[in-house]
Order: sequence, then C-alpha cells, then structure tokens
Amino acid sequence: MKKVTLLFLLTCLTLATQAQRDPNNPQPRPTTTTPTRTTPAPTPTRSETPTRTTPTRTETPSGSTPTRTTPTRESRTPVTADAASGGAVASQGITGAMHQKHMKQIVFTNDYVEREEMTEGALVSNVNVFDLLTMRFYMDNSFTNFGLSKFPTASLDDIREHTNMKIVWYLDGQKVSDTYKFNNYLDDSELDSYTTFSLPLFEMKRGVISTYPTWDQFVLDAGHLVKKGSHKIKMELYDVVDINGGATIGPLATGEITMNFPTDLINPADPRVCLPANYKTDAGMEAKMLAVFKAQGFPEVPQRAIIESDWESVFHPVTGKIVGRTCWGAVSSTLNGKCMYQQFKFMQEGADGKYASSSSGVWKIVETGGQPDVPCGCMR
Repeated sequence: MKKVTLLFLLTCLTLATQAQRDPNNPQPRPTTTTPTRTTPAPTPTRSETPTRTTPTRTETPSGSTPTRTTPTRESRTPVTADAASGGAVASQGITGAMHQKHMKQIVFTNDYVEREEMTEGALVSNVNVFDLLTMRFYMDNSFTNFGLSKFPTASLDDIREHTNMKIVWYLDGQKVSDTYKFNNYLDDSELDSYTTFSLPLFEMKRGVISTYPTWDQFVLDAGHLVKKGSHKIKMELYDVVDINGGATIGPLATGEITMNFPTDLINPADPRVCLPANYKTDAGMEAKMLAVFKAQGFPEVPQRAIIESDWESVFHPVTGKIVGRTCWGAVSSTLNGKCMYQQFKFMQEGADGKYASSSSGVWKIVETGGQPDVPCGCMR
C-alpha cells in the first residue's frame, strides 16, 4: 500500500513539473515593438461638427488618439436637503466658511485645492498666462435645482440631460466671448448635489500645459484683442437649460483676475495657442502628408503639414515581421473663413522595414485625432 501511495505522489509531482515547463506558452513580444494597429483602418471620414471636447492642442500624440483632459472630481460627502433655497433635490448646501464668504463668486488658485482645504492664502489674483490656474465656483444651489426653478414640471432626467454650463468672458470690461456651452463636466449626481466645484483652466498634462476648451473659445473669439501687457479678465458662470424654449440662469458666480501676457496672445510660434510644434522638419514627409490629406476629398483647403512624432514600427501579428511604420502629424487648413488643424496617424508601408526614403512608397491614414479650430492669425 505504501509503495502504491509513493508511486502516485511521484506521478503527480512529475505532471506538475511538466506543466510548469510547458513550452506551448511563448513569451509575449516586448511592448516596445508591439504594433498599435496592424491593419490600416478604413479611410477616415470627417466628423460632421467638430467639438471643443476633442484633444487639447498642446498634447503630442503618443500612439493613441488623444482625449480631453479629465476633470478632477470633488471628494464625495453626504448631501443635505436644500430646503432653505427651495431646492427639490438634496444638495451640499453651504459647504463651509470659504463658501459662505465667497458666495456667488469664482475664485482662483494656482493648482487644484480640495474643497475642505481651501483657504484665503491659497487664492491668487494676479498670474502670468499659462501658469497653473484652477477656478472654483461657489453657488447658492445646484444645477438641477436651478433648472427645476425654471421648469418645475420637467422630469429630473430632462433637466439633467439638457443642463449646460456656459462661461461668459470679459476683457478689460468688455464682453468678448459667450458662445461656448458644455454639458459633459459633471455627472447626474453631481448636477444634483454640487454647490461648489473646480475647473482647471491651465493644468500640466504629459509634461506640457493643457488648456480647457472654454479658454480655447475665448482665444478664438478675442485672442486678437489680447496684446502684450496686463489685462483684467472677468468670467461669469451661467446655467443654460435647453428645454421648452430654453432658459439662461445666472450669473451663478462671477470672478475677475489680472493676467499678464509677455507677448501678444496670438503668436504663431506658440503651440499652446496656435499650431502644434514641429517634432522635426522633412520636406518629403510633409509633402506626402499633404498629398494623402488631399486624396481623402476633405472640403478643407490644406495649408501646411507638421510632423508631430518619430516613427514607430508596425509588425505583422503572426510573423512578427515589420510591415511598415507610423508617425503622428497634423495638417492645417481653412474652410469658409475659419482656420483649423486635423491630427492624423500616417502609415508608410515597407516590407521588412526597408524604405527607399522617408517619403517613399504607399502612405495611408490609419487613425484620426482631433480637429480644433485656431485663430486665423496663427496661419501666418
């Protein structure tokens, strides 16, 4: 009996050892050589209406389609009924002494500060353009309750779905921008409860300054008016509810800050305002990018091509052989008096990684990025 048990144990140990050494589990290809796309995508089509929630213009593509900056969320705390202001849903109410003191105001800090940690010492009133800057809004109710005050018979779902935020901009006392609305910053529970929240105007993203789209709209509308020197910039927050003819509620909060500009704001050499920076120059590659752009049949009139990244090899998913290489680029263009650029990932085909030149052979667009508008002064 002991011999049988010992034999059984030795058999199990042998099988376990073989399983651990199973040769049918090859090591994965290193991530540095794994292709991001091995089969070119269909010819891209232009989105009908480009929005300002596409990538921020200061980010350099790095293998995946860039996306809008993700807003910093407030820490979750229990909400309280807002009976004092006639609210129909529970809100945070007045969240503390800073909220009480700065009710209906927009205050500014160099970086994000948690609501509970906000102090007078953290506030700034004079900054240089593109220094880190965050706005905090102190309101006397929540967005859902503001909407219900105008549309008391509307459902909560309708109010939430059709609530938009709008920031109106003033430059040295003159209203200069009031066209941009956005409704994807707060989720439903935050629309119901938040009476204060933060929004980053200038923040660090992948090592460079990223701008929030409402600033980009200000630049489009009024950038040409901002000359070298110091300017008073005032902002007003409104709630725009797009149901039953619509209603604009506010201002819910107002704030002003002095901003210093070392040069005119519209500076063609500044990628934070104008076109992306060149990673390198290569006349052949740039000509090929323009030719591929024109071949798509887009209605925009191309102006110039910009190389935004280095090459990245593309490998066959089965053989592992190089079938081409890709790089990110941008094409600036004009259409109906507007100026813009579109980001693309271009692929140059090349068997076994052999290319006659940087612009030889078949080129394709395999991925599309954002299409932000820019001031036409950037096209000089």
